[in-house]
Amino acid sequence: QFFFQLPLTVACLWALPMRRYLEHGSKFWQIEVDDKKCIVHFGHIGHRADEKVKTYPTHAMARNAAEGLVKAKCDKGYKEVKGGTYDHTKSSDDHADHHHHHHHSDGEADDDRGLRRSARGKERAAAPKKHHSKPLAGMVFCFTGRLSKTRKEYVRMVKAKGGDVATSITGRVTHLVAAAFDTRKAVAADTHEVPLVSERRLLKMMGEDSGGGADDDDDDD
Repeated sequence: QFFFQLPLTVACLWALPMRRYLEHGSKFWQIEVDDKKCIVHFGHIGHRADEKVKTYPTHAMARNAAEGLVKAKCDKGYKEVKGGTYDHTKSSDDHADHHHHHHHSDGEADDDRGLRRSARGKERAAAPKKHHSKPLAGMVFCFTGRLSKTRKEYVRMVKAKGGDVATSITGRVTHLVAAAFDTRKAVAADTHEVPLVSERRLLKMMGEDSGGGADDDDDDD
């Protein structure tokens, strides 16, 4: 009877939620697998955390994806802290942050506010001032997955609105426009903490109507 129960016991252990917490300098990164969801929190230690959630078809796929992301973070210099976790209270209450900074000097408070803005993501912290004719000025976009318009169409549209386009994820990329979240570019964007946006969001940023376009038959990574 024990041997009949063993496979079921192993399966139940595999299905248990997992959590991995890593740190690198003043930054932290945590991933949790809950059923079919990968839940990522990242930011600066002691400050507000950004959150990303992705749902997979199965728990096994979610767990395998999480392990791959952990390995990618370790390759970038992050170290796993056994039993570590980010402080939920810091990420949920602005007033707690305000009370904490009240006891610092003005210079320290300014530094902390700068770190807190950075932890909220590049999309808000590094967003340039925009004007009506060039709403994408200072932004660099990369594309992944099969989109509703061709790459050439999007390159033309983005540049017409003052933005620029990159063919791969680099330090200068500010947004990844994604039609799929399991591509190499999407994984690289998560590693570099580059915000992912949908086509609809991009078109809204450009002030364009979200009309359909030609299928993009280009293979993408």
